[in-house]
Amino acid sequence: MTHRRGDCTEFTYLSLALLRLNQIPARGMLGFVFDSEAGSQPFLHNWVEYYQNGRWILFDPQLGHLDKGHQQYTAIRVLAPDERGTFDSSRFLAADPRLTLKMTGLFRTPQIQ
Repeated sequence: MTHRRGDCTEFTYLSLALLRLNQIPARGMLGFVFDSEAGSQPFLHNWVEYYQNGRWILFDPQLGHLDKGHQQYTAIRVLAPDERGTFDSSRFLAADPRLTLKMTGLFRTPQIQ
């Protein structure tokens, strides 16, 4: 905070703390973001979801998304405290070359029947 900079991890944890301090249920998310407009490759990222009016709302403090761009986000994990009460954001991800992720950009909102 002193230097007013950080990556998605710092932005996520600071936002979680501020939301929870104000009694707003919030959770940290880990996953991939794909920005088809920028033509970028999917990248590993942390963001926040907070609960309001009966639904979880996407909030990405680093990229500046508030309840928009849902189709660009693919969640892998909800960040939660481990048995020691500390958080593991998987910032240093161990990669396995056998694992691949294909994101086509053809995202659709699921229809509830």
